[in-house]
Amino acid sequence: MKKLNVRLLRNIKNSKGQFISILAVIITGLFIFVAMNNASTNLRTSLEEYYEITNFADAYVDVMKIPDNEVEEIIGREGIVNAEARVVMDVPFITDNKDEKVNVRTISVGGTSNEINKLYMEEGKRDLGPKDCIVIGQFARARGIQVGDEISIQLSGRKYELNVVGIAISPEYTYLVENEQSFMPRPEKFGIVYIEKEYLKNISNFSNSSNDVILTVEEGSDFEDLKDYIEDTWDNYGVRRVIEKENQLSNNMMYQEINGLEQISGSVPVIFLVVAGIILATMMSKNVKNDRTTIGIFKALGYTNKSI
Repeated sequence: MKKLNVRLLRNIKNSKGQFISILAVIITGLFIFVAMNNASTNLRTSLEEYYEITNFADAYVDVMKIPDNEVEEIIGREGIVNAEARVVMDVPFITDNKDEKVNVRTISVGGTSNEINKLYMEEGKRDLGPKDCIVIGQFARARGIQVGDEISIQLSGRKYELNVVGIAISPEYTYLVENEQSFMPRPEKFGIVYIEKEYLKNISNFSNSSNDVILTVEEGSDFEDLKDYIEDTWDNYGVRRVIEKENQLSNNMMYQEINGLEQISGSVPVIFLVVAGIILATMMSKNVKNDRTTIGIFKALGYTNKSI
């Protein structure tokens, strides 16, 4: 048995380049697995912490027009912890190039704070007055918008000038896409502009009313029961759809990205290990062919197939 071990070590020494190559392939595969697995885990953890800090909404209600007092009355029912009425409108963003089509989504927020989907300020201040706005970070960077700039939007056929007092990010638009038909983010063509609540309501003919409601609910609440309750209670106000957190566009896209990364982290190392196995099998087959005479001698000396 000692002679076989000596010969094995001699073969490894003579073919050390091939063995090192196999080892390198295996180590690379394992390294990629660990790196990608850690990356996906960290992304998931960071996203969930970000949602918790900013109080990410559990449900979104798209409605034609509803009085604000009706929104306040549902708090405490069907597990609803809090509700915020908003005005949400897609409007043209006016640029120097008349042929360029750029849209922004104007969203009403409180002058100093909002409890649900809190804005995380990157630059500037959170205080909003009439004719002030906060621009979402992705759009601001793509268009070169800075705090102190003046932007123009067109709403209901009229042009409005807005002062940029802050740049922020929002959990609602972590993945910035305009709608379900948009496959990739185009931050230079679509952005979010947050405007003081009362000012936006006045210029959009939504005085004391809203067309969008965001909700937070108790943990464990049944979404279908909540949806039925909302649709029945607000039937007269034209409820278009009720979206749960898991199906919210940005959130859904983010988790698809993370899940895709997790799947890749499991499949890529397998490819490296298969390649290493093929190289090893090829090398062993070659060694067996080259050592046929030696193997025959060892068998003649009484060594078993298992030992060889």
